Amino acid sequence: MTISSSIATTGGPSSGAVTGGKGGNITLTAASGTVTVSNTLTADGNIGGSAGGTGGASGAITISSQTVSTGSAIYARGGAGLGSGGGGAGGAVSLTATSTYISMGNVITTTGGVGAGGTNSAGFGNGGAGGAITMTAATYLNIPNAINSSGGAGAGGGNGGNGGAITGTATSSYVNVANIITTDGGNSGSGIANQSGGNGGAITFSAGDYFALSVALSGIGGSSRGTGTSTAANVSFTGTNGVAISNSINLSATTTYGTLTINDGNSTVGGNNTGYTLGTLTLGALTKTGTGNFALVSPNGSWSGATTITAGTITTGAANVIPDASQLVFNGGKLHMGNYSETVSTIKISDYSVLDLPVGNFTLTASASNGITWTNNKKLGINNWLGGYDGTGGGGSDPKFKMGTTNDLNASHLAALYFRRTSNGSTYTATQITGTGEIVPTGTLPVKLVSFTANKNNEEVVLQWETAAEINSDYFEILRGGSDMQWALAS
Repeated sequence: MTISSSIATTGGPSSGAVTGGKGGNITLTAASGTVTVSNTLTADGNIGGSAGGTGGASGAITISSQTVSTGSAIYARGGAGLGSGGGGAGGAVSLTATSTYISMGNVITTTGGVGAGGTNSAGFGNGGAGGAITMTAATYLNIPNAINSSGGAGAGGGNGGNGGAITGTATSSYVNVANIITTDGGNSGSGIANQSGGNGGAITFSAGDYFALSVALSGIGGSSRGTGTSTAANVSFTGTNGVAISNSINLSATTTYGTLTINDGNSTVGGNNTGYTLGTLTLGALTKTGTGNFALVSPNGSWSGATTITAGTITTGAANVIPDASQLVFNGGKLHMGNYSETVSTIKISDYSVLDLPVGNFTLTASASNGITWTNNKKLGINNWLGGYDGTGGGGSDPKFKMGTTNDLNASHLAALYFRRTSNGSTYTATQITGTGEIVPTGTLPVKLVSFTANKNNEEVVLQWETAAEINSDYFEILRGGSDMQWALAS
């Protein structure tokens, strides 16, 4: 199926206080082959009547076939309000390629209409909501042009409209986003009331291979007045073989900034698992999941919420790449420090995790973390210590790990930290140096082993050990892990 001429189902105009006409739905479906759209599709709502009419809502646009190719613009915009009328809602746009790819040759716009109203709270023109955009491809999804599902601005005493959600999925191949993605909430009106800005629309991209974002992305909450509020978008990127971000992401808002979640896959599978960020990140929080490695190489991040590593690895590829105000939460993954110093807020340990110290005279510095509750019996293993094992600090060329400036950690906190000696695999308890706050290994092991053996018994392994001395010990935990120190309780 090839659409070579434009299709428009724009709603009709209105008068008085009547709502503008609603755009009609457009549905293009082919059971097989390709749906090619080489000219404009428009399902806009029309403006409201001049005496206070609400803008018309847009119609929905749906395209489905084995392959979808759009060479021209798709518009599903809500109409503007007039007088004190609100803006119309943008329409939903859905593109589905059932067996191959989606290639977008032009923009998709589903913005909500702007409201109208006076300069005080007597006129209430709320902005219209942006329409949702959903793109689902069996193989790859290529987005070389802009997508905008922002909410419309309010006027007078009106609130801003919420941005629409954008969801893109490539089941077996890549997602490439090479133009601007915007789901901003609309700004509030300029009246004297407590108007709220619109909330940013959620953005979710998932790729069976890799995900790449090379342009700016914005899901900000609209500006508010008085006690009005707005919340930014939450954004999630999944790439089975890697996530790469090379431009800015702005998830700021009046009240609540959005969270960016990176979920990348296992590099041993192959592919493009070289996740990184070069642009400015303006977020509420950053969360790393998945088994892959995501490298933060830009020091231009701004977020005060937690930097959480739930699985996989975050690698610091520049000095102070994690904002100083961000709490570092070890929730099962690994922080691999490049050869740079890093300053964070406090540290929290909530699951078995790993810290790879840098090589050279670099320091991970955290604020005093004694007031933070760490999960009982969960531990942080520390690799690459190069100093002594006698409770003294590292030398001038050694990496260092500091929390606060004095004895800020109590006994239960220190019990959650241990050092692993690379040369022989021995582990050492941690202590804190008075006056500097440095965390270092102690030479005295709490348990002195006489023997430790492992013998196979059918499909099980029988472990036996004998101790000569136990100092302040309570019980033994058996962990299963490999050379990368990704430990879990043995079953």
